[in-house]
Amino acid sequence: MALYRLKTVRLVNFHNFVDHTIAVLGHLFLVGDNASGKTTVLDAVQWVLSGGQDLEFNAAARVSGSREEGRTLHGAVQRRDSERGVINTARAITYAALELEDEEGGPALSIGMGAELAHPEAQIATWGFVREGPLSEVQLLVPAGVPGALQ
Repeated sequence: MALYRLKTVRLVNFHNFVDHTIAVLGHLFLVGDNASGKTTVLDAVQWVLSGGQDLEFNAAARVSGSREEGRTLHGAVQRRDSERGVINTARAITYAALELEDEEGGPALSIGMGAELAHPEAQIATWGFVREGPLSEVQLLVPAGVPGALQ
């Protein structure tokens, strides 16, 4: 059985991240100002690793007794935050993806989750993917101008 470690996190249209890739060198330490996205990154990693099952975004807020608005998958897809409101007011697609490195030198494994909200009141459609190879080879967004492409 292969042992993997987290190498890369990529977020596309996920909460306050438009298209951001985080390289993980060793351990994942997130340092930053309040509301800079540290918890959002952890929520995305949890979403991917759990396949969306029994998911509770920003679980740490429950400990302090507060619940911040927008801490749901619906809010992440709409890119909702307390300061700017809802960014994606129409159809929206989001991705969170991870690249896992085989500690024994085997091929990398890319895993991810995607979600689409056809309109603000719609139910969210979700899907996942698992692919052998580096995350840089996984095309999450189709270039503009491709007929029928999801942007």
